[in-house]
Order: sequence, then structure tokens, then C-alpha cells
Amino acid sequence: MVRRGSRLIAEWTEKSIATKADFSSDGRWLAISFSTGEIEIREAKLFKVERRWKTDSAVVRSVLFSNDSSRLFCGGSNGAVHVYDSADWREVSTLYTASAKNKSDPTIDYLTFSSDGTTLLAYREDGLVQTWRGR
Repeated sequence: MVRRGSRLIAEWTEKSIATKADFSSDGRWLAISFSTGEIEIREAKLFKVERRWKTDSAVVRSVLFSNDSSRLFCGGSNGAVHVYDSADWREVSTLYTASAKNKSDPTIDYLTFSSDGTTLLAYREDGLVQTWRGR
């Protein structure tokens, strides 16, 4: 728990504007999304960069680890939610908001899971809220 008087353990400067960050529940990873459409993965104890890649979104505004830390969900400016496997960071799925796979769909502003981890909610900048339930 972070308390008054806690000490600073890391600090760095980014060239890009960070839009969101999320720690994996297993404490292994920190994912950061950027206004450049990039995702950066850092090792969560020493904050060393593990991997950084450019997505097909111009901007990525939301990152979220699954409750078991096995997947990373990223929402961006193309209205899609990209799903990555945290074992090797390869993309394993794409979830599309609305009915069309349209690159001009509004940006995903926010992602969250239900407390039991079975339902993903995506909130778009135009107010559309969509949910997906795992199998």
C-alpha cells in the first residue's frame, strides 16, 4: 500500500504522451499505452522495458490486463479492442465495437472487467458501451 512518506522507486521520461497504464494482477508486468498508438511493457519490479510495439491504432487510450494476467486488452482510435497473450505479446484476437469493422469507428476510451473477470466492458468516446462475455 502506498502511504504518506513512501519513497519514490523509479522515474523516467517518455517522448510520447502516455494515455493509460495498468499493472498485471500477478505483479509481473506494467503495460503503458501512448498517444502514438504504441504499447510498452515493462517488468514491474525494476521497470525495465521488456517490449514496445506499434499497433494499427493511431492512438491507444486504454490498456487492461485480464484478472489472471494472461491477456492484455488495448483499446484505440479504430474502435477495436486488441487482445495480446502475455506469454509472448502476440495478438490473439480483435474485438470490434458496433456492427461494422470500420477503421473510423470512435476511439475506445475505457476498458474494465467485471469483478469475476468474465465480462469485458468497452466505453467509446461517442458514448456507446459494449460488453463481451468469455466462454
